[in-house]
Amino acid sequence: MYRYHVRDVAAVILASMMLAALSSPETQEPPSLDARLGMVRSLIAAGNSSRAEIEISILLKSAPDVAAVHAVSGMHQARVNNPKAARIAYERALELSPGLLEALSGLTYLDLGAAWPISTSPICSPC
Repeated sequence: MYRYHVRDVAAVILASMMLAALSSPETQEPPSLDARLGMVRSLIAAGNSSRAEIEISILLKSAPDVAAVHAVSGMHQARVNNPKAARIAYERALELSPGLLEALSGLTYLDLGAAWPISTSPICSPC
């Protein structure tokens, strides 16, 4: 049968809600950087790499000197199995913010040759 990860299901729901809010005509102001980063993290966790890549591109243009943007870019690159680009993004994040945990953990996974850091073991399964 199908096995679901609670984290993955939650990520899909959160990404859907954030995408709906972003595309809503009532939204007058652009969402904050933190909100956009959260949405991209949710898209990555949900496996929506094409939309995540578009959002990361927008973030890199609008906030090129924000370490978290580069760290999320590294996370996306690691998820799509591009370790060289992931390493470059994580290292740029550390140049901008030495000690940034998200970038350090991403580099650690790359250095260990580990798979994507999100657990692949099922957390719950349907009855």
